[in-house]
Amino acid sequence: MAKIELLAPILFKWEGGYQCDKEDTGNYNSKGELVGTKYGVSAKAFEVQYKKIPSANDMKNLTPEIASFILKRYWDGCKADLIQNQSIANILVDWYYNSGISGIKSAQKSLGLEPDGIIGNDTLSVLNGNDKQNVFNKLKKARLQFVNNIVLSRPITGDIVTGK
Repeated sequence: MAKIELLAPILFKWEGGYQCDKEDTGNYNSKGELVGTKYGVSAKAFEVQYKKIPSANDMKNLTPEIASFILKRYWDGCKADLIQNQSIANILVDWYYNSGISGIKSAQKSLGLEPDGIIGNDTLSVLNGNDKQNVFNKLKKARLQFVNNIVLSRPITGDIVTGK
């Protein structure tokens, strides 16, 4: 079975530290304030978890331990403890973590399932099916298309590093 302890360090490494890109909708809290993200934790995910509207300081001071606690909510939402293949669990949880419920729905659609956004027995059955490489390849292809569609719909303006 998949383990969150194997995903967290990979995810946090790729998500990186604090960033505050004004073009990234995940960087805004529910008051519409630009506060940034860290380790891939959006301001809204922080707010849902802690019932507190985060400031830029809250986001800057986010630790891997706090990010792991937030990641667990997404892991559990994917029922990833019940997924037999670590790579499949990783791509699915990462997609949900970064894209919300639309990530799960897109994953389900790519696997020929009803895209209801709920990881239930039917979804788990396909995820844990005999041809795990094929399942992973379908998820990966759909994820790349999902991200490409986002990039195409939001052209970069200015300097991506500085946000100016």
